[in-house]
Amino acid sequence: MVVTGPGIATTHVPKSAHPEPTDFRMENFGISNLSSSQGSDPAEAPQISELAPIGNLIHDTLVTHRPSSDFGTEAPLKGSKVKDWRTVERPLPPLPPPVRWCQYCEIVKPPRTHHCRHCGVCILQFDHHCLWIGQCVGWGNHKFFIIFTFWGAIFCIYTFVFLVVSSTKSSNTDGQVVAMIVLSALFGLFTLSMYLSHIHLIVTGRTTVESFASRDQHDAESRVLQQEYGYFFHNSERRKVQKKWKEEWGNTPVDARWIFGTKMEMWEQEMGKSRLGWILPIGRPLGDGIHYESNRRFGPNGEWLKKKDWPKDLQI
Repeated sequence: MVVTGPGIATTHVPKSAHPEPTDFRMENFGISNLSSSQGSDPAEAPQISELAPIGNLIHDTLVTHRPSSDFGTEAPLKGSKVKDWRTVERPLPPLPPPVRWCQYCEIVKPPRTHHCRHCGVCILQFDHHCLWIGQCVGWGNHKFFIIFTFWGAIFCIYTFVFLVVSSTKSSNTDGQVVAMIVLSALFGLFTLSMYLSHIHLIVTGRTTVESFASRDQHDAESRVLQQEYGYFFHNSERRKVQKKWKEEWGNTPVDARWIFGTKMEMWEQEMGKSRLGWILPIGRPLGDGIHYESNRRFGPNGEWLKKKDWPKDLQI
């Protein structure tokens, strides 16, 4: 786990000067997308990723502004006209810029690549910087990180059960044993929660960084609804607006760009096809960390599309 690199982007993408967005195409550097709609897809725009460890709050990642708390939003004055729910527009996330160029690594960042301020390099399919292993978790070692948390959880749970059983059979329990029981329980819960949460991220086609887009979108929508209808009033209109949004956008999450198939297909892309490789640190993930199949419900540059703009076979 520690000796396996996360996938440093500079080993896959050559350095280049800042390209002109209108002239740049990913094929200039041998980068293309497997999706037919992404075949000549430009990269995303420059953005310096400042990511704390997974246990901390993550700021300035996918969006540059996170709406402030809306609990102080005042309700419309009594007797004032409430805005028609049919005219309330859904807030949209920022459009993905055409080019994401890293000023530190001097490369055009492939899709899902972010610069880690701790390591000082761009990481393919960046997930988070992990203090426990002393490096980033990305495309190259995410599989091994999952296996690491799996066996870590099993070891902690086994230690906890063994010590509890031994203590119940002993008339004199040592204080160090009690401390070990507490520590094994805490670390067992931590590693198990990490393992389960990353399984969920894998089958939903997201990384830790990408998963915050849904939170930001939910905050933005709540802010709009509270500005229009207040926090405690006009619940009927609020529900109508939410239903209208769901019908217009097809209930596709804003962070679902990289969902391309079934949950098993998503799992195998990350963990490989060998079942033995799902629990042992052998094998490699599928793909190369640069090319990804994308969700056809999104535009060629990752735009969040309305249902009417989806391919015809998906509108059914």
